[in-house]
Amino acid sequence: MRTRPPNWRPAAIVHDQRGITLIEVLIAALILVIVMFWLTQYYVQGRKHLDYEEHRRKATALAQARLDEVREWSYDSLVGLIDSTSVDSVMTVDGRTYTVRLLLSAGPAPHTTTVSAVVEWEAAVDYDPGNAFTRRDTTTTIIGRSL
Repeated sequence: MRTRPPNWRPAAIVHDQRGITLIEVLIAALILVIVMFWLTQYYVQGRKHLDYEEHRRKATALAQARLDEVREWSYDSLVGLIDSTSVDSVMTVDGRTYTVRLLLSAGPAPHTTTVSAVVEWEAAVDYDPGNAFTRRDTTTTIIGRSL
């Protein structure tokens, strides 16, 4: 009787598992490409949102500064501007132009005036300056006559 070595197996069971096949490499590369594409899209959308919020923060700061200036005006001068043409000013911050319009109307109570600062700026779609639209941010306050 012949003895077999202790690690002997029939030929049908022996599998050589060294290395990986070309199909496995292609599938792994495809999965990697899909994940990288998704991450890139996620980054681009996040960047657009951050840019919008940064411009909106600057617009709000400009509106607040303009409203602070209006608070220094006398109440009688404000009453004279109610329902008249808005007062416009153009300001440039970090290379971007913002237009600030003041809209004055009668307040909700006697001897009050509602002042709204509307700030507008051009925003490019997908970072294409030729494809721009106007963004708008409004800040409102009520100013009353001092007693």
